[in-house]
Amino acid sequence: MIIVMLNLIQYRVLVGEKLNPVTDYRRYFTYVMSNDQKTLYVGVTGNLYRRVWEHKRGIGSKFANKHRLTKLVWFEETDQVQVAIGREKQLKRWRRNWKLELMESSNPSWADLATDWYQVGLDTESSSA
Repeated sequence: MIIVMLNLIQYRVLVGEKLNPVTDYRRYFTYVMSNDQKTLYVGVTGNLYRRVWEHKRGIGSKFANKHRLTKLVWFEETDQVQVAIGREKQLKRWRRNWKLELMESSNPSWADLATDWYQVGLDTESSSA
């Protein structure tokens, strides 16, 4: 099984699209990972797809791995890295109940927002019977 992860810019280059430096900008994300006990991890990244994939596999954050924080429950996007970092710092200073209210206002069921992001192909050995 081969898993290939590309961000949108890499994919567009791969399929031969020409990029416009005015409209094709970097994206930055402030995000929150959680688990069924509603333990929270606030982070910032330039590649949300890759970072969530890492969290789901226990890579990169000892805290997130220890507490099995594998559900993406909230995120914000911006084109300015300082805005994303500032928002991360702001959320980390917030009281826990404020963070819970933020999560529940946009995701009341605490669903994993990345549930359908990673499609794995069928394993040819196990499916050929």
